[in-house]
Amino acid sequence: MISNTDFKSAILSGYQKINSIPPTPRVFTLSVKKKFDGFQLIDVYCQSFSHVDKTFWENKINTGNLTLDGKKVSPNHTVRAGQITQHTSPYKPEPLISYDLNLIHANNEFWVINKPSPLPVHAGGRYLNHTLKKLLETSFPKQQFHLINRLDANTTGLVLVALNKQIAQNLNEQFQKQQVTKTYLALVEGTPEKNQFSSTKSIGKEKTPAGGRKIEAGKDSFTEFKIQNKFNDKTLLEVTPHSGRTNQIRLHLADIGLPIVGDLGYKNPAYFDQKPLTYDQDTLFLHSWKLKFKSPFSEIEFEFEAPINTKWTPYI
Repeated sequence: MISNTDFKSAILSGYQKINSIPPTPRVFTLSVKKKFDGFQLIDVYCQSFSHVDKTFWENKINTGNLTLDGKKVSPNHTVRAGQITQHTSPYKPEPLISYDLNLIHANNEFWVINKPSPLPVHAGGRYLNHTLKKLLETSFPKQQFHLINRLDANTTGLVLVALNKQIAQNLNEQFQKQQVTKTYLALVEGTPEKNQFSSTKSIGKEKTPAGGRKIEAGKDSFTEFKIQNKFNDKTLLEVTPHSGRTNQIRLHLADIGLPIVGDLGYKNPAYFDQKPLTYDQDTLFLHSWKLKFKSPFSEIEFEFEAPINTKWTPYI
């Protein structure tokens, strides 16, 4: 199987290929959700992207840059659920990412990768080609990749990647049935009152304008926390999420009053009013530390641990 040295060499080559792609305008596609059925087109965009000025969308619609099912319409055109809107924007260089990936384990069924930060797993927002998925596909064009656990762009650590659809289905089922043990490290501001504690706050289904989530009625969530070490004004926690909601650990800790060090937006939600969800620097102290799961075709149990980077040194 591939060595970590060869893996890193291929990733570097893939990164260079991605950045040699000629710049082209960015195309954005949005399907009208059920909750917007019967709304005016302009209101769909103003509510979906509340941080963007209304005149920006009106100009796009009036000039035909923003279309509905491929046709030019007026801003007050009534839309139906399922219709497709599309608009383009001039090319903008994507934010820089870290491509310092490390291959922890490789076999014919799956790879386990230690992901750096910042590096989105999938395309979204400001990121189209600067993603883990694009890096893997460009670096290893003959190989299929199905990313199983989807870390935030600023979360470091273990990412499990299946090498075909059958393996992906099995591993996804293990995650959905909560048969996988996930353990994170989080450095938080403040000191918890108890050595062990938990949160069961539900997390909303709808994205915020910045692309995150809120603590509100939505999907059930459960996270357990245990103190590993205390410092003057910070605490190192071992974290076990029993569900896999978007931004779950970050939201639960911020809600408790123990925001993760470097998580500027969830500490102060007003931050996201003018700034994106993904931070451009490796500032977030959240690490996907351990994964335990079974081989897709046997009862063999695998357990992996991702080394931490140097920013954690004072706290470990």
